[in-house]
Amino acid sequence: IAFRIFESLAMSRKVAVCVDGSKDCEYAVNWALDEFLRPTDEVLITHVTADIVAMNKEILSLYDDSGLGSYSLPDDKEAAVVKAKAEALCQKFVERCTSKGFKAAPLVLLGDPRDALVNELPKAGCKVLLIGCRGLGFVGRTLLGSVSD
Repeated sequence: IAFRIFESLAMSRKVAVCVDGSKDCEYAVNWALDEFLRPTDEVLITHVTADIVAMNKEILSLYDDSGLGSYSLPDDKEAAVVKAKAEALCQKFVERCTSKGFKAAPLVLLGDPRDALVNELPKAGCKVLLIGCRGLGFVGRTLLGSVSD
């Protein structure tokens, strides 16, 4: 039995740690680095951002041409700016992980956070997902919702 416990501790895991740039997120990442992650783990610093082009096309499809006036969809340049900001956020935490000796990489996903995490993390080989909370409490989570629920 002791051998199996040692063997499982030595095995590498791919762990996704979700980030959003908040103080609660910083706390969750620091907690993961200090308390949860094993030296053999690979960390995927993950951020999910809205796919603004797809989202606006969906909104646009709800209206006919007469009701929109001069509304224009964001172009690829605007979407690239959003993605670049998400990548910079992830890179900040990747550097923190590597400075503590962990192998880490950024992962930026587009779309609804629940769908993106559930669909894409298994494809990336993740075995563990760490999501911090915003400290909303029961009422706040009930009213606003939470990805962690």
